[in-house]
Amino acid sequence: LRTAAFVASAVLAPRRGLEQGFEQYSAGEPARCSGAPPTRRRAGAVVDEAVAWLGRHDAEPFFVWIHLFDTHRPYDLPDEYKDRHFDPYLAAVAYEDSQIARVISHLETRGLLNGTLVVVAGDHGESLGDHGEDSHGIFLYQESLRVPFMVRGPGVSPRRVPAVARLVDVMPTVLDLFGVSTSGIDGVSLAQVGIRGGRDPRLEVYSESMYPRRFGWAPLGSLRADRYKVIKAPRPELYDLVNDPGEERNVLAEHPTVAAAMLRRLRSFESGQEPVTPATDVDDALLSRIASLGYVGTMASQAPGPPGEQADPKDRIAMFNKITSLQWENTERRRSLCR
Repeated sequence: LRTAAFVASAVLAPRRGLEQGFEQYSAGEPARCSGAPPTRRRAGAVVDEAVAWLGRHDAEPFFVWIHLFDTHRPYDLPDEYKDRHFDPYLAAVAYEDSQIARVISHLETRGLLNGTLVVVAGDHGESLGDHGEDSHGIFLYQESLRVPFMVRGPGVSPRRVPAVARLVDVMPTVLDLFGVSTSGIDGVSLAQVGIRGGRDPRLEVYSESMYPRRFGWAPLGSLRADRYKVIKAPRPELYDLVNDPGEERNVLAEHPTVAAAMLRRLRSFESGQEPVTPATDVDDALLSRIASLGYVGTMASQAPGPPGEQADPKDRIAMFNKITSLQWENTERRRSLCR
């Protein structure tokens, strides 16, 4: 089995651990501009490299991970996509779609498409101002949690599956489709419900945001079970996603028993977790590159206070927006100097 990964962002740079097990792990070429280390590259460059690698190795069984980053601000798109949409986020989505299509086209041209399992998944959404958050990383509302998960391959019929899916289920689903045992690993295979017409397993969905701790604010946790979703915060929240998919109305006061039971269940997911602390084994240059992408762990010097004293991120989101906005402006300045 030949294995390769082609990533677009310094967030996934080599030496951060994800390169383990890959025959080739590429994050692109060094920056040509002195003083501006590469922090990201366009989808076109990532797919160029991935398709070239496939052209050399796709006569053998292969596993390839292609990571794209263009939907992250500050957007850096080819001119034809900048001018195509009034909304730059939609333009970035369209650009990434076009590059995924290039991979599909390569497989089809080589006669490999019908024998290849293609999985497309996102790791988070973008708030775009919903609930007051300009980007992502702090809140756990559906605009950040609801992501694409698409599977195309042998025996997979085109259909939309309404059952809840989780990113932790991606690996066991893929392994199951290849007939590999998924015993003893996190997540469950969704092949039964999504492909083989089995019963909806009605999964619980656990999510967390430890990012606020970097600023000394309270971390957030959420649990979705059937129609309800609870968010653990200094001021907890409960939403009925059937009647209120946009999470505009906190119904915790109306359903205190449901909220209490879900918060207890949520705590069972959190038991045994270690406190989040800044990485100490990553060099300063890499941390600087990650910070320039809007991941601001290197900026926070305030130590988290006791749980009862930590600020609710809902009360600090304007500050977070300001920090990320300043970082985007700094990235744009560095980019303009290197053009």
